[in-house]
Amino acid sequence: MERRERVSDAYPPIETERLRLRAPRLADAREIQRCCAPIEMAMMMLSVPHPYSVEAAEKFVGDQVEKARMGSPDRNFLAFAKTTGLLVACAGLRAEPAHRHAELGYWVAMDHWGRGYASECAERLVRYGFEEMNLHKIHAGYYTHNPASGRVLAKAGFRAEGLRSQHIWRFDRFVDVALTGLLRSDWEASRAPRGAGRSVEGGA
Repeated sequence: MERRERVSDAYPPIETERLRLRAPRLADAREIQRCCAPIEMAMMMLSVPHPYSVEAAEKFVGDQVEKARMGSPDRNFLAFAKTTGLLVACAGLRAEPAHRHAELGYWVAMDHWGRGYASECAERLVRYGFEEMNLHKIHAGYYTHNPASGRVLAKAGFRAEGLRSQHIWRFDRFVDVALTGLLRSDWEASRAPRGAGRSVEGGA
């Protein structure tokens, strides 16, 4: 039997208006490395070391393969532009099934910043988490020196839940982490047609 070397069969791909999202494959490692190599990327994310090597990208993909093989509920998607086929972003949900919540994470390649891909990924993963994973809550954190990420989360419906002051040691300094969360009930209310039943204020 041929050894499976990708996780795309472990969970189906999904789409947005402009993006195709699928599980990582070993063949994606070099392109992942290219996207994550700039120090600006590492400064925004705890999980990305600098320098970021091809070996680190291969380990990331290998970890996804192994987690899928072990039946992990976690989901990580690479996002490719439909028009060009280029890798432009990555988004994932790290789940805690016992508590029915998951942490949302994402990045966008620097040469694709400012095009709304982060919001497109975040909103699609939120929908995936609530509809496909039956989550009760999705939470996310971001460094306060990256307010753009905060705007992405606010647009997706996340609400501020607190601040972890000087919580992470990163690049020779302590950085603050802002905490946000989105309940399934709030997400559902934001999607309800206006004027249907009792009015609900808010929404993404």
